[in-house]
Amino acid sequence: MFLMPTPNDEEGTEQRPLLLPSDLCSLNVFETICDFIYPETVGIFPKITAKDIASWEPILAAASALQMDGTIRYIIQKLVEDSSQLLRSDAARFMRLVTDYNNLPLSQLAADLVGPLCVFAFRRQPISPKEFSILGEKMSALAHHTRENVRDCFLVDQVNLIGSIQTDASCGQKESCRKAIFQQILGNMVNKPNDTLHTNNDQSDIFRITFEQGICPACCPQRSKLTYALMSKMVEGVVKKTYLEMVSTWEGGHLKLHSGSGLIDEQNRPLAFA
Repeated sequence: MFLMPTPNDEEGTEQRPLLLPSDLCSLNVFETICDFIYPETVGIFPKITAKDIASWEPILAAASALQMDGTIRYIIQKLVEDSSQLLRSDAARFMRLVTDYNNLPLSQLAADLVGPLCVFAFRRQPISPKEFSILGEKMSALAHHTRENVRDCFLVDQVNLIGSIQTDASCGQKESCRKAIFQQILGNMVNKPNDTLHTNNDQSDIFRITFEQGICPACCPQRSKLTYALMSKMVEGVVKKTYLEMVSTWEGGHLKLHSGSGLIDEQNRPLAFA
């Protein structure tokens, strides 16, 4: 068995190997763990993708039980590097794994967490009970509070936000198009009975403009893209600000995100999730 450093001087020796319960370490998980310990080619480890994040969760749990800190850091690093391919439905799992298996304080994890946080902040459907249970106490509070702040901002700052909506260069009714798009965003925040366009499994966000009514022929083909500037404004002014405020409360002190923090690559960063 593995010679692993443990708090017990006897457990983890050849005479008394460290035993893992079968529900924690299945055969597949054990084989993957072995691929990290004894790779066929030095420095070549199993491929890690964000789309397969669910399969990496039990591997992280087993690696943690075996105190394989280096393996844990490697897996989390690769998941973060591939986060642009993360399924929106896995945003909760991603946030929890990044926080559970990271020794850094939340104030230093903003670049990894703001993206998936935007999924909950902008998603049309509410956070489900299952997602709350996956997120855990702090991440649930963060996701819920951010989501509420986004919606409050749309209600109290309508004039400013409408002006942030882009229109086509050839648009001859800019104000009308902006208002029509804005009204659809507001409508997307309300779950209406018998709404067949959106189901409980719907992962679309409030910036998805479905209807053409009130939008000119020039703006219509790109109506969803015209909301990118507004989305970016919400990320900068609401999502990041809420993150800082809540983390400051938990960790104490005054935190600040610098412009070069790399929290969002482009205006449509939240839409990069599959």
